[in-house]
Amino acid sequence: MSNTTALVKPDYERPVPILKERPTVDKPTFGHRWQRITTWEDNPDDAKRMPLNFGIDFIKMSSFSIGEYPTEFGITNHITIDLVCPIKGEEGATGEWFLKWNYGYNGEIGCTNSYGKTLIQVHTASLVAQLDILLQQRIALTDISGTIYTEPWKKTSKAALYVGDKQVPYKYSPDDRRPDLFTHRANKIASSLGCPTSFLLPTNNDVEAGFQIVPVIQSNEDDRSIECSQSTD
Repeated sequence: MSNTTALVKPDYERPVPILKERPTVDKPTFGHRWQRITTWEDNPDDAKRMPLNFGIDFIKMSSFSIGEYPTEFGITNHITIDLVCPIKGEEGATGEWFLKWNYGYNGEIGCTNSYGKTLIQVHTASLVAQLDILLQQRIALTDISGTIYTEPWKKTSKAALYVGDKQVPYKYSPDDRRPDLFTHRANKIASSLGCPTSFLLPTNNDVEAGFQIVPVIQSNEDDRSIECSQSTD
């Protein structure tokens, strides 16, 4: 009888693939600070102020959302509009940019002034109001191209939106800064671009589950006249 040696089955070792982290692609950003349009890439605290007559030339507006980023002053809450813009010096070339304009800080909708009134910043509220005017005129935001400017207004600035070479007929109203009207309009804009509504109404299930919902009050002013008188804050 021959001697036999028992073979021990080796422990199974699961093959481990080499994982490669996907590189992040940060779009250049148009912000707003010092009463001017600014540009920055990695850090909003490194924003560069653009000349007063500078405008954001875009050929397509593709999405609308909200977000936040940290700055030296705390958390800034902002709207985000994705824009496709022509690139200077390269005929026919385009690039993708973010427009991030603030509507509040540290999770709040609007800022409370010295009179105890909570208001949206003028430049952001006036841009949202003008986009809403286009919706009231049955103009699809996905079809427009134009330029976004800002112009001095008191101690801040307000947006001036051009579609093609025609300025959107807009006159500032203090109501444009109301958080309830602003959030209502922002939701309409997001929906028109096929995006989820930015500001959600809490449901019973959300409250019971403990989800933190950005509050919004529904506005009844769907079709407010664009012919409003110029007035002060």
